[in-house]
Amino acid sequence: MTITGMFGNALSVLRSAGRTAVLLLPLLGVVDAGCRNDPQVQKANHLQRGDAYVAGSKYREAVIEFKNAVQLDPADAQARYKLALAYLKLDGLPNLQAAFTELARSVELDPTNTDGQLKLGQLYLLAREFEKAQNSAETALKNDPKNIEGHIILGNAYAAQKEFDRAVSELQTAIQLDPKQIRSRLGLANVYLQKKDLAAAEATHREALSVDPDSVETRLSLGNLHRLQGRWTEAEQEYKHAVALAPQNINLHLNLAKYYASRKMIKEAEGEYRAAVNAAPQDGAPHLVLGDFYIATGRPNEAEAEYRKAGELNPDSPAPKTKLAELSLTQNKLDDASRYIEEILKKDSRDTQGRYLKGRLDLARKQFSDAVNVFQAVIKEEPKFAQAHYYLGLAHRASNDLQLAQTAFSEATKIAPNFLEAHQALAELHLQTKTYDLAIEEIQKVLKERPDNPQAHLLLGKTYLGKGEMEKAASQFKETSRLSPREPASHYYLGIVYRIQKDPGKALEEFERAMSLNPSFIEALSQITAIHLAKGETEEAIDRCNAQLRITPNNPLVYNLLGRIYLVQKKDDRAEEQFKKSIEVDKNFLLSYIDLGNLFAKNKSYEKAIQQYEGVLKANPKLLPPYMLLGMIYEQQEKYDKAKENYEQALKIDQEFAPAANNLAWHYAEHGGNIDVALSLAQTAKEKLPGDPNTSDTLGWIYYKKNAHLKAIGLLKESIEKLPNNPVIHYHLGMAYFKNGDKELAKKELNQAMKLSQDFPGSEEAKKTLKELQDRSNTP
Repeated sequence: MTITGMFGNALSVLRSAGRTAVLLLPLLGVVDAGCRNDPQVQKANHLQRGDAYVAGSKYREAVIEFKNAVQLDPADAQARYKLALAYLKLDGLPNLQAAFTELARSVELDPTNTDGQLKLGQLYLLAREFEKAQNSAETALKNDPKNIEGHIILGNAYAAQKEFDRAVSELQTAIQLDPKQIRSRLGLANVYLQKKDLAAAEATHREALSVDPDSVETRLSLGNLHRLQGRWTEAEQEYKHAVALAPQNINLHLNLAKYYASRKMIKEAEGEYRAAVNAAPQDGAPHLVLGDFYIATGRPNEAEAEYRKAGELNPDSPAPKTKLAELSLTQNKLDDASRYIEEILKKDSRDTQGRYLKGRLDLARKQFSDAVNVFQAVIKEEPKFAQAHYYLGLAHRASNDLQLAQTAFSEATKIAPNFLEAHQALAELHLQTKTYDLAIEEIQKVLKERPDNPQAHLLLGKTYLGKGEMEKAASQFKETSRLSPREPASHYYLGIVYRIQKDPGKALEEFERAMSLNPSFIEALSQITAIHLAKGETEEAIDRCNAQLRITPNNPLVYNLLGRIYLVQKKDDRAEEQFKKSIEVDKNFLLSYIDLGNLFAKNKSYEKAIQQYEGVLKANPKLLPPYMLLGMIYEQQEKYDKAKENYEQALKIDQEFAPAANNLAWHYAEHGGNIDVALSLAQTAKEKLPGDPNTSDTLGWIYYKKNAHLKAIGLLKESIEKLPNNPVIHYHLGMAYFKNGDKELAKKELNQAMKLSQDFPGSEEAKKTLKELQDRSNTP
């Protein structure tokens, strides 16, 4: 066939196929669509886009693409491995956990992935799962026996399990495989350190420096070794050498700064913190650390300035606002704290730190139930958040839920065994519940770590005082005074010891020292006047109170104390005058209202008082104290409706007026009314007057009536500690024990009430309950 013929045939074929070719065009489109819908093609596209995002350092976008690929083919080990690597590039514990999961699945699908096995081994080391780290390293080394990283991980895993000889062998193998590899040598030095072979550890560091004298890591590690040995000058030299090698490395400056701070070299520490700031002028992180340093050295204003600067440099970071919120909370600037917390939660309503701080704000504002709810929600998501457990304990304690408080504090110490504040809080709870040996056990844990903690010594002294071990108590109070010479409480409690030991001269001396350190320390003044009164020196007691008023003229407690001294002298008019002055100075001072009411009751001068206070109200109907006093007088006269009217009128003027809230709550509980309203009023009174035993008694009795017996017992015990000779409170506590099933304690408290008085409100029920308890004990 000629060439022309061949072309002709070809042309003929093409022409005859023309219609077929046209028909194939739509078919090609169908094939193309089918390819696009093919899961393998889709997976390849996701992987390709994911790789591109990784190349552009867009790791969040890469995660999305790799996750899509894994969803299309869950058994693709390489896709899972790429996803794990992308997660590792992202910050945060959830991303680290996700990386861990993907790595584990990847090497399960493909055990020959040596790099995956090694990365998984490193994560197992971080998670302190040393046997699993060992297994991963051993699998990697089966694939690649000369893999240096595998030997290093295996060596570290052996060392963590205290198999030091095997650890040394693995790390020496790594060194032989690459004598210039510094990490292997530093790992070996660390093993020697764990074996307490300090000479070998130092020699290994020296060998590393002979390989690379400019190794920053080796200089740092050697500095740490010298620091452990107490070779301070040499440690400082190594840290400074490291800084000189990499002056722009902020972590090196921060490390040297922390070293100086630990050595109390405050000026030098501040200089290095400043150097870190200057090394990275656009990074907010060094400002945060410098701010923390200023907090630790008692310079809150400078700390605030650094936190603000960090916020300006990193406006999208919640860390500066978190620091500012914490600082505001410690300074009781609650409005400022609220603003920062709102900004944090506005950006991310689930922010753990933000919600935790919100709980602390609620606690500071005495919104205890809100605080409890917030901390419980935080703990549900972060069960190992020790600080949240601790503050939950504080919220429970403020609500007088002592058992729940103890549980929360205990959980905090389990999570963080060196959480000393939680141990101290537990000790305070045990002291409050008079479980003295448990209190001592917790305080000793604090003192083991901080033997120079004055508050722990003070608490230990109070515990020994409670146990009646006076010499041990005195020793601890003297130690507190030595450690903190400006602490008045140590002298006050030492005075208590001397009074118990019947040495009024020494006791008086200590109480006066307490007053010189804190002129408002009314408890010490009360003890001083009590000593004078016990000696029959009433004029001296009065003179001492008057001298105190010249120093603190607006202290209602001093006027109240004077009033009580005048009662001892049977000078009722002078006593009444002082109680009234106390109320003028502080309209919320419940104790003086009660003393004044008792004085009116004693003298039966009801009508005179009513006329007096009603005359005052005609001239000024917005005055609170007259309504309060009228209410108390009418209550003494058993004119409960009129009492109620006056308390309610006082609360119309000021709805948080604690004395009226307390008495009205009592009125509702005892004489008919809404028990929930009574509870709300009593809680208001307790929040405003947290240390007043009368508000504790009222709230405790209302809890008793609401069948919340454990809460009632905690509050009533708190009240009776301050009013041990009040038969009504013993009766209340006895009834709470009775309803809670504590028969012996109920009997003890009810008997004490009857011993103090045979006739008090509730005495008949006390007698009836005692008889019932006696009958039960006689029943076989």
